[in-house]
Amino acid sequence: RSRELVIPGTSASSIIALAKESDDAAFVETVMSKAIKRDSPIRSVAIKRYCDRKCPQDIARMIERETGADVQASRKRVIWCEEILEEEMFYAIKREMEKEFLQMAA
Repeated sequence: RSRELVIPGTSASSIIALAKESDDAAFVETVMSKAIKRDSPIRSVAIKRYCDRKCPQDIARMIERETGADVQASRKRVIWCEEILEEEMFYAIKREMEKEFLQMAA
């Protein structure tokens, strides 16, 4: 217990938590690769939002510069992409988890 207080993050439970988090991230990445095509604008927005940590307003400004659309229209597209991404990922993850449960049951 004292080691955990002095050097946090070295306990077995934290190592297991990090491994589980890594497994979860790999699972989500695999599902996203299957569900959303590589050239999809939804994937592009998702990468900018969650990997590059860009806020929706920054992404809208990028879209404005690249396409010439106004900021409001670009912002609506970003919101639209995020909504579709959430819905698609929810159902894709649900399908993959059901497949895994069926495989474990067999």
